[in-house]
Amino acid sequence: VNDALALDNVAFRDATPYLDLPSGVDLEIDITAASAPDNSNPVFSTTLNLQDGVDYIAVAAGDPAATSGPTAFGLVATNLGRRTAQNPASAEFLVFHGSPDAPTVDVVARGVGTLVNDISFPSFNSGYLAVPPASYTLDVTLQDGLTRVASFTADLSGAAGASFVVLASGF
Repeated sequence: VNDALALDNVAFRDATPYLDLPSGVDLEIDITAASAPDNSNPVFSTTLNLQDGVDYIAVAAGDPAATSGPTAFGLVATNLGRRTAQNPASAEFLVFHGSPDAPTVDVVARGVGTLVNDISFPSFNSGYLAVPPASYTLDVTLQDGLTRVASFTADLSGAAGASFVVLASGF
């Protein structure tokens, strides 16, 4: 960030804690290969200007070998960052579609209904979803809401008051 190392050796699918960065100024963000001696030849570069008092979430997504097109590598940021749930009785989560070669999908909680409808790479859903703390089976379906492509168990039974970011990644 602005030529100073902010994160080092971040591996694929690693998550980091929130970083304290200055607001109201342009921040030059460079993403480099872990082996790069400096940031003179970044894989990706962008400029962000952050609002004061807002938590942001940024996700590096896409194919690092693709410099353009629909699967191109980039940084996707949202000002929807949240460190705790707004409702202390709920578990709340934001969803990011980070799989560049996957189609538009839905996320369905069995026995509950569709949680996320028509999310495409590379995007976040429109806001946090609040659910009662419990164990859920989540199905990722094609846009038709019926054709299941993956299923996951999310045990949120002890997660009252917590907020999460759920990410789909990889090819």
